[in-house]
Amino acid sequence: MLENRSLKKATEESGLTSVERRNAIYKKALEDLMDPAAGMSEEEKTAYKNRILAKLRDGKSLTSEEMNYLRTHEPALYRTAVRVKNKKEILKEQLKRCRSKQQADMVISQTIRAVSDQDPDKQYVIAGLRRVADKFRKSSRYARLPETDEKARKKKQKQQIVFVKKEKWEEEDEWEDMTPIRELLDELPTFDVKQ
Repeated sequence: MLENRSLKKATEESGLTSVERRNAIYKKALEDLMDPAAGMSEEEKTAYKNRILAKLRDGKSLTSEEMNYLRTHEPALYRTAVRVKNKKEILKEQLKRCRSKQQADMVISQTIRAVSDQDPDKQYVIAGLRRVADKFRKSSRYARLPETDEKARKKKQKQQIVFVKKEKWEEEDEWEDMTPIRELLDELPTFDVKQ
């Protein structure tokens, strides 16, 4: 409230019209709403910035509020955070396309090795990439992947063979009425009895 009075007084002295004055007040209010550091003391701002830096150093993702703070108060650090976020997204997309654990590990190591030693953001980028890699390795997607590329090829061939057999089976049983119970019975294993 006190800030609005001082803003109003400053706009009156500068000779702004009432519309311009009102727009200036609205703009200031919106900036205060968008700025997460509004109303913080200098110590609180420093602590907030240090928390953000710690998250970046650990490779963690920043919230939109933290990104807004950096955009407003630390533009250089904001560019670093955006760059790290983009590198992490690229790695995630590459890992989604991997068909074996061997291929995923190779993609991870190549991506990390590609970060230049002269890169001023190297520490943050590598931390972010490692966090993505660790999270991927702990995922069920990674657990389901075959160990090597050769096993992945064999698995794919086996799936194609099963698919072809299924198509032939469907062609043969074209005239037979298939019910859900019949499908279930057909899927059950059969046992040979030896006497």
